[in-house]
Amino acid sequence: MATAPKILPVKDPPFLKFKPLHPHLPQIHACVLHCSPVKTGKSTIISNLLLSDEFYGQHFFDRVKVISNTIGNDNTSRFLQEAFDCEDHYEDRFIDELIATQSKYDKEDQPSVALICDDLLGSIRREAKLNHFASRFRHYNIGLLYFSSQNFRKVNNVIRQNATNVIIGSPFPNRKELEKIAEEYGDLFGGQDQFLRIYAIATPN
Repeated sequence: MATAPKILPVKDPPFLKFKPLHPHLPQIHACVLHCSPVKTGKSTIISNLLLSDEFYGQHFFDRVKVISNTIGNDNTSRFLQEAFDCEDHYEDRFIDELIATQSKYDKEDQPSVALICDDLLGSIRREAKLNHFASRFRHYNIGLLYFSSQNFRKVNNVIRQNATNVIIGSPFPNRKELEKIAEEYGDLFGGQDQFLRIYAIATPN
């Protein structure tokens, strides 16, 4: 009997060169969904990811754009404002401009980009271009597409389905919200109950 054909992974082109990352970090190209209640360190985590060399660091990406409704009022984010291109509101034109800029380059010459969308998802409409961008960001060499939200249920389905990594904050006082996350991703960990047990072990305090 003939051996079944073997499917081989398609390797990244040689021009996609980044420094080695810790295996716990989202690897390039990543769509990260960060769900965490208020005052549980979302801005601190984002600052560490982008500014500390133990994570990505300030010079990992060629360009970093941060869109955050609260960046002007959040003292924790002041170093992000100093280092990167920041907006305090969302407009569809930001996505159009990013696509247009990246499309000017041949694929192998496209700059690497991190797009950080902090606490926007409750304030943008369902048809916003940002939501649909989550399904095609890789085509434009977006190395990191990062969404943070206090409310998992307000996250568009396109983003939830295309997330390569999910960060869940703690403490999570809204049990129903946590159970919704467990319902969405529990099968990856042996079921919802097992997911919640792992979460409890990972966040003892």
